[in-house]
Amino acid sequence: MNTTTPILISTEFPKWVVFMMFKAVEDGTVLAYRILWSALINFLKEHWLFAIGALFVVLVIATIKSIFGRWGMLGSLIYNFLYFGVLFIVGLIWGPNVFTNGLFAPVCAVVLYPTCYLITGYILDSTRAKHRFVR
Repeated sequence: MNTTTPILISTEFPKWVVFMMFKAVEDGTVLAYRILWSALINFLKEHWLFAIGALFVVLVIATIKSIFGRWGMLGSLIYNFLYFGVLFIVGLIWGPNVFTNGLFAPVCAVVLYPTCYLITGYILDSTRAKHRFVR
């Protein structure tokens, strides 16, 4: 048997096609994460004052609503600040390629989600205990 058989007529061709398809999807995902991360960083560099101002306004609105007994928006906001803040810091330290790692989603599900949830609960419980006079 000739060992220099071209790949198109070899029996390895279907395996090669599947491998190349998976590799193309993986490379496309990494490229998409890099493009999105670059766009986010560029936006924040140019509009950092607006971004901080908008987040502050939403925090003030959520705090005012919580004073009148509606804690849901503040809890959601605190949780999202914690969760996306940690993701942003992770992205700054290790780059956008960390989000494509196969272990990243399970680590988020096992460590980051419950940790942010517990910290949010602790913050809300300690805040509610101090402000029980408002109803």
